[in-house]
Amino acid sequence: FLRDDLLAQAGSGNQGGAGTEPDPDVKVRTLLDRVAARVGKRFANQPLVESGIRFTIGETYLNLGIFREAERQLRRAYELKRVHLGADNLETTEDRMELSAAIWNQGRNVEALTMMKTVFEIKIRKLGPEDPSTVIAMRTLGNCYLSSHQFAQAEPLRNALEIQSRRVGRDDIATLNTSDSLAVLYIR
Repeated sequence: FLRDDLLAQAGSGNQGGAGTEPDPDVKVRTLLDRVAARVGKRFANQPLVESGIRFTIGETYLNLGIFREAERQLRRAYELKRVHLGADNLETTEDRMELSAAIWNQGRNVEALTMMKTVFEIKIRKLGPEDPSTVIAMRTLGNCYLSSHQFAQAEPLRNALEIQSRRVGRDDIATLNTSDSLAVLYIR
């Protein structure tokens, strides 16, 4: 699907068709929009494959700063996994975390923060506090509190920094990013 339906469109010979004029300078956004419109039909009987592809498309929109489309794709990916794997499944939780980022970037902080709390709770319960994935959720939740000016609740940043410093060292980029966030918290 990615090769034939998405990446093959980069070649102008593969872009032609009903209502599509070949463009040798086609934008990633254009390709994503085209493939997003087809993914549901193409994988109608493979919901987890559809979910994985929608997650990738959603992440790409998120990285491009196209937050509404990112939310649309990530929400569908999350819903498919929630129905087929369960709400507490770790893959479902990863989708929920990305969805919260898309929602956060649209200024819907309360909704995103609620989702991140759930993600963090699931990861703590299933993986424990020391798991790298849990630490990412811990740091993200702390940053959500920080950005929402809920400074007293931003304690997860301190915990994340302690774990990261011990596990990967103080010079690791993730540790340094957490340290920066904690410094901003203390300043504010």
